[in-house]
Amino acid sequence: MNQFESRIISWCASLLGLSAVIIIHEFGHLVAAKCFGIAVPLFSIGFGPAITSVTIGSTLYQIALFPLGGFVAIDPQTLNDAPYAVSLTIMLAGVLSNMLFAYVVITGLAWWQRHHPEHPGFVARHKALIEKSKQTFRKDETPRGSFVGPLGIFSIIAQSFNAGYIPYLFVIATISMGVGIFNLLPIPPLDGGKILLLTLNAIAGPLSAQTINLIQMAGFIVFLFIIFTAMRSDISRSAS
Repeated sequence: MNQFESRIISWCASLLGLSAVIIIHEFGHLVAAKCFGIAVPLFSIGFGPAITSVTIGSTLYQIALFPLGGFVAIDPQTLNDAPYAVSLTIMLAGVLSNMLFAYVVITGLAWWQRHHPEHPGFVARHKALIEKSKQTFRKDETPRGSFVGPLGIFSIIAQSFNAGYIPYLFVIATISMGVGIFNLLPIPPLDGGKILLLTLNAIAGPLSAQTINLIQMAGFIVFLFIIFTAMRSDISRSAS
């Protein structure tokens, strides 16, 4: 396998890993909404035109053309009309799914290493690779005040894939935790922003459309600023 083919496979593994993290997050919302009887018109793996789809109950499940993550479409009016505790649980379900996935993967890796002492060299090698993967997420590995954006995350996953499946799974689990925590930021369009709107609505009563639009616009600007700053940091690290 030449270097070009190896790089293509690594980046495909990055796309697969990051998509899995996002799909797990959205699946958490889906399951929670279904449990509470909230209408879910669509659950999509990927974005864009549907390649194939099937309707189960009241939900259309589809695989779309562009395989970067996915999304769940929850009826906003039904969600707003639901009790606050129900809506809050549905919004938190994505984060909890990411955390549960990370816990299962890391626990599984620890169990495997603990129950395979007959391969000490193999285990020690992968422990070292996992430790190397951890270094990537330490603050002293990047300039102060910088972020790891989409390009940086893809690069991290690709490097871990080249190191072996154990570092790859560990990094995917770590990113899953990061995605969960990031989604708690109280800015639309993240889950934290939706929780903020639900909380304000529960405390102060129904918000006007103008107020909601203002909050969403401000949150979207902040969100774009974070993404822009992170991508600029990614480019700067790549150029250095």
